[in-house]
Amino acid sequence: MFNPATMPSNSPDVLFARTESFTLANGQQVLSSSVSPLLQQLEDACQTGSPGHVGEILRQITPLPSDIPMTGHVALQKCLSTAVTHQRRDVVRAMLQNGFLRPNVSEIGIKTAFQARDTSTLQIFIDCGWDVNETGEGMRPLLRHAVNDATLRSFLLAKGASPNVENNRGITPLETAAQSSPVEVVRELLDHGGDPSKDDSLIMAAESGRIDVAELLVQKGANVNALMKDLPLPYGQRTRMTALDAATSNNHLEMVKWLESHGATARNL
Repeated sequence: MFNPATMPSNSPDVLFARTESFTLANGQQVLSSSVSPLLQQLEDACQTGSPGHVGEILRQITPLPSDIPMTGHVALQKCLSTAVTHQRRDVVRAMLQNGFLRPNVSEIGIKTAFQARDTSTLQIFIDCGWDVNETGEGMRPLLRHAVNDATLRSFLLAKGASPNVENNRGITPLETAAQSSPVEVVRELLDHGGDPSKDDSLIMAAESGRIDVAELLVQKGANVNALMKDLPLPYGQRTRMTALDAATSNNHLEMVKWLESHGATARNL
């Protein structure tokens, strides 16, 4: 059975989580895990404490080990997001410079800054080594979620965000914009390296009947007869189609005519 008294004082199970044993009425022993007092202090300091106080706590818990208990792991995420929420940018920088940049710790902090449209804090993440094209679960990469926000979109593009990076479902920012964003947004993404020959952006535009967007995409190299890309499971379970298929199935007759005038041909199914 776990006994805190037998653990080294610098053990992850002591620094990041507190585990206690309880005996039920039937005699069964149950373990309960809670956030360590040290991380509770860090969360409070991230909100109102001085940078010096935060630094004192960071020196006790860093470098962050790889085997942090889940309870402590969640607490670290919360500490960073608390500092972001309260715009404690000096604290955010100190935390990122002490191991909080790893994706499974920084994700919520980045999301918090993004949702607040706080580009100053996002810049700190970048300064500390965050890759704006980072992929993974949740909202990564961020550009896809910023296509209709001029401030965030321009900021991310200026920092090297790629319109061609897929999220975990295989969708690119360019595809997202082609489906529903103003044509000026699509043009901006194309001007920043968007490549419609490598994704399904033309099919997305055809599905929505957007001839003005389709014209831009074809000018930039989109293949009017390209077949929808094959996505990995579980997202690959869909009927793959061409732009002409998409326009026809959605009864966008003008789009059908436009595609045919640009060389689209019906498939032999």
